[in-house]
Amino acid sequence: MDSSLVKLAQNSTETTVGPKVIPNDPTPQDQAIYILSVSPKFATDIHFGNWKRPLPHGMQNQDLNFLDANNPLFYAPHVMSSAGQALRLNDTGIITQRNRVSTCLLTDSAGFQISQQTGKINDMRDRGAILDWIQDRADMSMTLDIPTANVGKEGYPFNTISACRDRTLDHLRFFEKYHKPGQVTWLNVVQANGHGSGYDWYNDVKKFDFCDGWAIAGKMRKSFTYVLSLLLRMMEEGTIQDKKWVHLLGSQELWIAVLLTAVQRGLNANGCNLRISFDTSTACTMIRTNDVFTLPNFSDDDLLLPAKRAPDHKRMFNSTVQWPWPSAIGDRLTLGDINVASWGKSQYCRDNLSNTLMMLHNYASVRETILLANRIMDAQQASREHVIAPKLSKCVGIVRQIFDAGPIKGREILEHNCTKFNALTARSFYESDRGDED
Repeated sequence: MDSSLVKLAQNSTETTVGPKVIPNDPTPQDQAIYILSVSPKFATDIHFGNWKRPLPHGMQNQDLNFLDANNPLFYAPHVMSSAGQALRLNDTGIITQRNRVSTCLLTDSAGFQISQQTGKINDMRDRGAILDWIQDRADMSMTLDIPTANVGKEGYPFNTISACRDRTLDHLRFFEKYHKPGQVTWLNVVQANGHGSGYDWYNDVKKFDFCDGWAIAGKMRKSFTYVLSLLLRMMEEGTIQDKKWVHLLGSQELWIAVLLTAVQRGLNANGCNLRISFDTSTACTMIRTNDVFTLPNFSDDDLLLPAKRAPDHKRMFNSTVQWPWPSAIGDRLTLGDINVASWGKSQYCRDNLSNTLMMLHNYASVRETILLANRIMDAQQASREHVIAPKLSKCVGIVRQIFDAGPIKGREILEHNCTKFNALTARSFYESDRGDED
């Protein structure tokens, strides 16, 4: 790292308050955190436990609450919720009723609902209610931004990236004026449809010092040449050294998970004291198509977690055959726990409890696979033998070289290796096998 930046960090007269640390957090503190974005319905159903049938043998309703530090099956203390989803709902559930000492709630400020034109959210009309909703519930939150991904699409009210940025700046000024200091860790969102637009956006929003972290969003969030170059620029300008958190929106790919762990370690070894996280709602949404995660597929090509169609047939009612796919939750299930007479509008042999159990299996499976992927990458860095996903494994090592070199030389290393990072986007997090089945 540049010596001037090291001296700046060492000689600072202010004491940097680091990220919130959860006691007994299952995710090691030196690793990036995968956070599930949970819908209000799942949170409410688990909290009240008003199931139409008994829970699987030996399981109690509190075993479904992954935010409970005393949960013997599955504890995941970080969770994400959205003001856009829950703003006008009675969102009483495991999120709002959580123990705030042993959990951390990250909230989205309705940007997704604005971009999709859902939820009847009007950003100007509702921003005061959104701010209040967040401050009543959250530990951390994105500021209210206008996403750029749908610029140019018919019906989207923001026709240019500049229009999105101008409205976002107006919301930042509103949040800066009316937020309650010290109550929420605010993450300043950087949208990007391309390298240039991302840098322009960052330059305009970086002056809002009430924000204690950054959120990286937009089409470029999965381009690590962009993500790394943006973080290097922040290091050079001193806009990240005193931040608590960096969040990558809408990502859960295994290659992203291990690279973000490398980024967090690289930043913290060079003048920062922060945590990195990333999120999706996939564990919840994939149930709509009856998909569940199976077994990790780690090869000399990639890190994948395949999904397949879950067993679904009335012949499995009351079956004692064990659920096929392992996880902290799946290991406790049978086919009969999932396959029941269909409830509501479900086209599958499922009820609310079935869907909740499948969601929890998916979430547990993702977390366990990410932890395993990080262990494998760490072992390969230590041994310098890149056997599993060697291209990715080598990039993990390059990330540390980039941050150790400092912003100027780090850019040179990144430029020299940009084709290696760009090649990592070829495969998705999981591949769904939805072939014909009897």
